[in-house]
Amino acid sequence: MNKFILTIIGVLSITTLQAQQLIKCDSSTTYWVIAQDKTHYTLKLNGKIQTTPRKTLVVVNTNALQYLLLDKQPYAKAAEKKGDLRILIKQATKELEFFSAQFKKQLKAQMQKIVLDNKKEALLWWYEMPEGMNESIIQQVFLSVVINDKILGVASVQAKDQKFEDIKGFLVTVLNTLKEVRSKRKLKKICKY
Repeated sequence: MNKFILTIIGVLSITTLQAQQLIKCDSSTTYWVIAQDKTHYTLKLNGKIQTTPRKTLVVVNTNALQYLLLDKQPYAKAAEKKGDLRILIKQATKELEFFSAQFKKQLKAQMQKIVLDNKKEALLWWYEMPEGMNESIIQQVFLSVVINDKILGVASVQAKDQKFEDIKGFLVTVLNTLKEVRSKRKLKKICKY
């Protein structure tokens, strides 16, 4: 298991500077708090949570989970402000270019619009790992949404023994719990909501 976690850490190479915090409510519920200026974004995680050396990466049960929080503005400008989905596609395309450069191989992503429970459009996108890069990982999977002036994304990997639909469902379940908390008092009471 530890070798698998180290593999996941190596594969999910998106880097961010935000700090993270975990609030454990009980044995099966933990909130992942992502602080940005005076705003906190929370994601409810169900199951056993394992931290990693990377502040933006945890393991939920056996699934790696990483977040990415970006300013929307550069992507909105490039997408000519034609809606959240176009902004998310522009951001995914830029990330894919980054990964292609890292792997020194042109990657091809597949994309799918997801409508979250709150009716917001999100972008699910994924690509296959290049041959010979990592034998235990089949693909990297991402799900992002625009929230105010930010793009918040979650990501995981699909291992050989996992089904794509399970990873997709995991990411959708997590992103459906996204809440914006602007008060530290409310944040301290997050387990009561």
